[in-house]
Amino acid sequence: MIAVNLGTGTPKDAGELVEYCNIKSGTTLSDLRIKNGHKDPHNFKVWCLGNEMDGPWQTCQLSAEDYTKKAKESAKIMKWVDPTIELVACGSSSAEMATFPEWDRVILETLYDYIDYISLHRYYEYEGDINNFLGAFFDLDNLINTIKVTADYVKAKNRSKKTLYLSLDEWNVWYIKNMQLKRWQKTPSIAEDSYSLLDALVFSGILCTILNNADRIKISCLAQLVNDLSPIHTEKGGGVLKHATFYPFMQVCQYGKGVVIKNLMSCDNFVTGKYGEVPTIHSSTIYDAENNKLTFFHLIMIKKTISY
Repeated sequence: MIAVNLGTGTPKDAGELVEYCNIKSGTTLSDLRIKNGHKDPHNFKVWCLGNEMDGPWQTCQLSAEDYTKKAKESAKIMKWVDPTIELVACGSSSAEMATFPEWDRVILETLYDYIDYISLHRYYEYEGDINNFLGAFFDLDNLINTIKVTADYVKAKNRSKKTLYLSLDEWNVWYIKNMQLKRWQKTPSIAEDSYSLLDALVFSGILCTILNNADRIKISCLAQLVNDLSPIHTEKGGGVLKHATFYPFMQVCQYGKGVVIKNLMSCDNFVTGKYGEVPTIHSSTIYDAENNKLTFFHLIMIKKTISY
């Protein structure tokens, strides 16, 4: 997965980047890549049409209407250069944005037949209320459902036969309020959070939510994997630290292979200030037909005792 610059960049720049990366040879930019030492094309297959372009923190933030125009023309040029690529449109960067989910509806009404995915991002951090933090999986499920129904509304409105998939291409537990940027240093450590068992439990619930929505979420990217916001930290000279969040991620990667079976469950709820009543049990079931095995992932909240 790679992103084109739709802030300061242009649709022409986007098409030229596809040419440089994906065309084997015989064009100006593919030959330049070869000259630069890369004989074989990179063959990036998934391309993001910018990133979080609704955000005021972005250079050249765009309105939904302006983003749609730029993304549409970029998509046309990029697929003319390489018709095999898949494209991801920028969905709302956060459910807290004032434009959510109107941004998603507006861009999809024009871009629906030009793209393959719409992106969504979600981060959580512990802010002193354990119930709110543990309810993250429930909040994520609501966010996913909101984007799904928005996309399906546009599908019906546009009389399209295509079902649009979702790309959850940024998610994690991230202590963003504690983040300190170290500017003007060579390779500084940035946002290297330390993760606790509580973080791992929340992380586990998020993983179950992602698995349970596998019918629509076809891309899911933990942001990040090593050092920055990550379950693995490295040290100059070779040291490696696996944080608490590494283990549920490893378990799902290792055992979560096969077909997700939809769970129907009746259980007690616990009360959160942010999300209302949330189920005390959250789980995902995977059937591995090749080995004829079932794998169960469970997050269980019992009064004040929590287990994974």
